[in-house]
Amino acid sequence: MGSASDVEYWPDKPLLMQSALAEEPARVDRVNSSLPIPIHTHVFVGCAIFWAAGLASTPENMFHGQKRKTSLVVQGKFKQALPFNAILSGQRFSGPLQHLPASWLTSTILKLVHHINPAMVVGTVSSPSLLAPLVSMAQCITVSQPGTEPSLSASPVEDMRFLGSRFQSPSGTALPANKRKHLMTNKEACSQHSFDCEHVWTFYFWQHFLDVANCTVKLPFVTIEAAKYLGTMPISIQASTRDGQDLWSWKLWHEKQFAQTSQ
Repeated sequence: MGSASDVEYWPDKPLLMQSALAEEPARVDRVNSSLPIPIHTHVFVGCAIFWAAGLASTPENMFHGQKRKTSLVVQGKFKQALPFNAILSGQRFSGPLQHLPASWLTSTILKLVHHINPAMVVGTVSSPSLLAPLVSMAQCITVSQPGTEPSLSASPVEDMRFLGSRFQSPSGTALPANKRKHLMTNKEACSQHSFDCEHVWTFYFWQHFLDVANCTVKLPFVTIEAAKYLGTMPISIQASTRDGQDLWSWKLWHEKQFAQTSQ
């Protein structure tokens, strides 16, 4: 999978979503399916669902009235306690980007990235990446006692109060997600808490910049054809420890990336 000769067989054409875990053989996983995708790594065990807007398989009301282009829900338990600052999420590219954008555009994109998440670390030209602590990247996090965790299809509700008073407001309600995200961009604060093995963790991610259905990146001032810069290199959907152990990992391709190589 993931080669030009396979495109006509992709079950979610124009997209291919493939598991990329070191612990198991590559496996095609489905986009826009309500059936949970199993996750089992040395660090994390659970399941996930991934929704993408603009596809024939997209449920009619899934993204109605929203700017969001993708939605990922991951739920499960950690197999070992790990500090918040030990787990990173974001984009890891498997090689250099092609046809680098003009320097002014690159600079503008990086400023936008740091505005969105000040903790974001940018990789090198030869090994590009955009990574930040998972706990500062998730749009919503719910920490639950086993058996009380939300359905993967339930509306996101931020609640990390099991971790202590830092994650609740003075009135006792859960600290809002935007305040938690801001708090966790602080290195010291992020280092003082851990993912435990007792609770069930539900992470919600959504974004409106990458339109996976059309393989474009929509910025406030320009729309970028992502295939021009990716070539046949996939987009990654992942979280991992700083030493490279996967929590979850998928590769995502668009058929546009193979249009030239198949000619």
